[in-house]
Amino acid sequence: MTYSFVAGYFPKLEVVGARAFQYSAIVSFDGPEVRAINRGSFASCSRLESVNIPKCTETVWGIGSNGEFEDASMLAVLQMSSTQNLLAGALQGTRIETAYFPFLKTMKNNALYDCMSLKVIHMPLLESVPKGAFDGINITISSPKGRVYYLDSVTEIAEDAFGFYPTARIEFSHLVTAQSLPASNDENGLFPQQCTIAMPSTFKECTEDTVGRNYKVYGTKGTYAEEWANANGHEFIEISQETALLQDVPMEYTDETQVLSPDVIGFNRTYQWYGSYTADNTAGEPIEGATEKEVMQYASFNSETETGV
Repeated sequence: MTYSFVAGYFPKLEVVGARAFQYSAIVSFDGPEVRAINRGSFASCSRLESVNIPKCTETVWGIGSNGEFEDASMLAVLQMSSTQNLLAGALQGTRIETAYFPFLKTMKNNALYDCMSLKVIHMPLLESVPKGAFDGINITISSPKGRVYYLDSVTEIAEDAFGFYPTARIEFSHLVTAQSLPASNDENGLFPQQCTIAMPSTFKECTEDTVGRNYKVYGTKGTYAEEWANANGHEFIEISQETALLQDVPMEYTDETQVLSPDVIGFNRTYQWYGSYTADNTAGEPIEGATEKEVMQYASFNSETETGV
């Protein structure tokens, strides 16, 4: 029956059975209450583009242990934000653009290997980046602007973790050692750009030769981050309240602005929005409770970014 199944919404389904859609022509699957998928649930679904299972945590061993998405090479959108464990090759070869895993704690080798369309990686609880995690042999670049990584809790990075995919930005808050760091350009030098890196005061060692890479390193003056940046010819910027704001915030809320959201880099960031009757980013009174990154108010902005961790 599933061979001709194309799309479906399953509001009450909690478990997707083994090989439930294997080899089918399914294009999209929406299961808001699904908590578990099984061996080969979506394996060899060559047309599968979208899967929404936000409450799915993991299988018995973790996502990837049973080839749940094996050979699902067209998969571009995956909403699986509750999962805590990605095993080896879990999403290898898919075309997902955003890896949004806010609760992911562990990831094994090659979990996102050869994901050539990957643009944003959000894994704030991940502690270690394994070998080949974001690497690949397919060097076709679909995002010339480069990837963006948010890896707040990562303390160590294994060798060959990132490959040749160009990176525009990567932020760390607890990194200690790195055997590899991302490229600023792709392998063929087709998309030269600068890679912005936030390096915390916990950073103590990088064993990879990064000379020649176009890095802009934000960190605390007098730490290993500054020493490493200078020794390898990278631009170093002492992070402060002034330098942490990478792009000016609009001075007023308009229908076009919709949501005010500052582009801030650094560690242990705190926010306070200010309301004003004039279009002035230096004036105004604090808005009570407006301490999140985004605000939908007529406001000016002040960011305090600690330089330590």
